[in-house]
Amino acid sequence: MNSTAVKTNERGYALIPYLRPYRVNRVVLDSSELGPNVEIDNGVAHVVPRRGAVVKAGFSARKVQRLVITARNSDGEPLPFGAQVSDATGKPLGIVGQAGQFMLGTTHNIQILHVRWGEKPAEQCQLHLDADSQPEEQGYQIRESACL
Repeated sequence: MNSTAVKTNERGYALIPYLRPYRVNRVVLDSSELGPNVEIDNGVAHVVPRRGAVVKAGFSARKVQRLVITARNSDGEPLPFGAQVSDATGKPLGIVGQAGQFMLGTTHNIQILHVRWGEKPAEQCQLHLDADSQPEEQGYQIRESACL
């Protein structure tokens, strides 16, 4: 975004001319043309080049699988708003929104999700997912799942 005519090549490299030497230069990556399955940790890098130097700025990116899940309890009711969703190791992945929906961006196939909205056993459940069971729609896999 610093130089309007600069584009990355097929390997993801670009040369940005006219950076100011011995000063902090902010390099911003325009991610508006990336698909929904690409996730970038930070689209901004700060570099301080010497006069005449070539400086490398790296942006870590990864391909993710996007899931939009509508989760219901065993009675068919949507899961409560604000319930925490985590993986099998307890790592938080997201929060349930309205109508029991939440979105995940994951780099690996998740088989079991843990959902909790309280401390009691009746306020917790598990979602069993088959990551390859649904086709993608505009880069997202949309599915409904019952919480057990």
